[in-house]
Amino acid sequence: MTREKSNPVAWLLPSLADVAFLVPLAMLMKGPRGLGALLGDGDTGWHIRTGEWILQNRQVPRTDLFSFTKPNDPWFAWEWLWDVVFGWLHLHWGMAAVVLASLAVICTTSLLVFRLARRLSGDPLISLLVSGAAVCTTSIHWLARPHLFTWILLLVFFGILESARQGATRRLLWLPLLTVLWTNLHGGFIVGVAMVAIYAAGELMSWLMDADRTVAVGALKRARPFLFAFAACVVASFVNPYTWHLHQHIYRYLTDTFQYEYINEMGAVQFRQPLALFFEPIILIAAVSVGWNLYRRRFTHALLLAFWIHLGLLAVRNLPLLMIVAAPLAAAALREWLQLAGRASLAQWANRAGRNVLEIASDFGLMDRATRGHALPLLAVGLAAWFTCLPTPPAKFRAEYDASRYPAKALAACRLLDGSGRVYADDEWGDYLIYRLYPKGKVFVDGRSDFYGADFDTTYIKQLLRPGDGWEALLNKYEVGTVLLPVDSTLAPTLRASGRWQTAYRDATAVVFTREAGYEAQQVSALSKGAAERTVVQGITNQQR
Repeated sequence: MTREKSNPVAWLLPSLADVAFLVPLAMLMKGPRGLGALLGDGDTGWHIRTGEWILQNRQVPRTDLFSFTKPNDPWFAWEWLWDVVFGWLHLHWGMAAVVLASLAVICTTSLLVFRLARRLSGDPLISLLVSGAAVCTTSIHWLARPHLFTWILLLVFFGILESARQGATRRLLWLPLLTVLWTNLHGGFIVGVAMVAIYAAGELMSWLMDADRTVAVGALKRARPFLFAFAACVVASFVNPYTWHLHQHIYRYLTDTFQYEYINEMGAVQFRQPLALFFEPIILIAAVSVGWNLYRRRFTHALLLAFWIHLGLLAVRNLPLLMIVAAPLAAAALREWLQLAGRASLAQWANRAGRNVLEIASDFGLMDRATRGHALPLLAVGLAAWFTCLPTPPAKFRAEYDASRYPAKALAACRLLDGSGRVYADDEWGDYLIYRLYPKGKVFVDGRSDFYGADFDTTYIKQLLRPGDGWEALLNKYEVGTVLLPVDSTLAPTLRASGRWQTAYRDATAVVFTREAGYEAQQVSALSKGAAERTVVQGITNQQR
């Protein structure tokens, strides 16, 4: 028997897996900023500086590094491992390496969603369509930040758990080790542990619900490896620099109602947006699949979908996670429904449509079986890396913050880069200032809402983002001498109207205010007097002690 020779032309052609891998790159290139869109959030800046600090000091920070409003207060750098890896990349190759590594993670996520969908459904074409829609939805959170590793690790957990459900229980031994890695990369490790619990619960539900007690006893036996894996993953999650204190901190953060009221990505999903075209059908299929899987006694998949539909609709930041988990199960459900439509007692056109779709998908599957060299993704990623690393990269390959959104020109024009003086900027620009000013300068506030806490953030929002009567007292309290604002900030007219702040700089992006000279001198005198009084009081207190 001779081996069939592979067609060299087919070897060069892209496979469906290649297409799935390149979907994110194609979408980014279609956008106005290209790869620069991955720096659409300032948090990347403080993560990088944290990683560089850890590399320099050989320890994980436990108190604040970046603010002058809460200096040395307790702080959990709970994504320290991501910070170290990407801080190292930034030290050696700059922001281009950070962007390219994040792109690789997103493209790999897209590939893994497709592969898992194909594995569960057995249909590559349906899998590509469903996973493509899911990956397009995840674009709402395509940012160079640690959460990207939660996407990949969630898919790895999903794949291992599915293998274990089908009998390969030894693969569950990987989950505690992966939990240690995940816990130190991102706080999303809790959903990985929850996934293991859901698989155990699915088998226990079969044990409780199945009328055939022989089958029920088998389900109970199948639940045991998942229960042991769940317990091991819980224990493994304590292997982090903060031990159980990290869990306590995350619990307090996630149960704080402030997050859901004021932080955009913690708000509910909005269906009046262009991406709804992609995620609405998947959510609908997933919702119907809950009932379908219950009917077919696949309790694990029913519980899994119900859990993620709830979390996905609860907060928009969970929507990509819902898509990642729902897409493979939606592809499997669609395949079953098409097979059912082809043979059910339906109108002829419905039977014919179901069979035709399956035939087309089967033909695509046959063509996709040929060995491929993956030339297209290698070429595309290689070109993206080359263009990004050019001395003067094209506009869509610039690994830098958008100058129309961040105050790069204002920092240079007002000589703020030396870090002297206390500058107020909002939390988004505070992230950017950490990246540009640290360690010379510190910030009023930044995106670490879990660190600043609800009390501080509420005061900041009500007095400065939405200027109230106490805005000036708050700036005085922290001895702020310069205010850096977006040109459309609601605080800017208030500063102008006060007569005590003068415009020092303005461009299309930012406006800089400094205190009026005479007023500043009065404030400095008052603050110095207050500091002296506090020193005397502290001395008396120490003597009494």
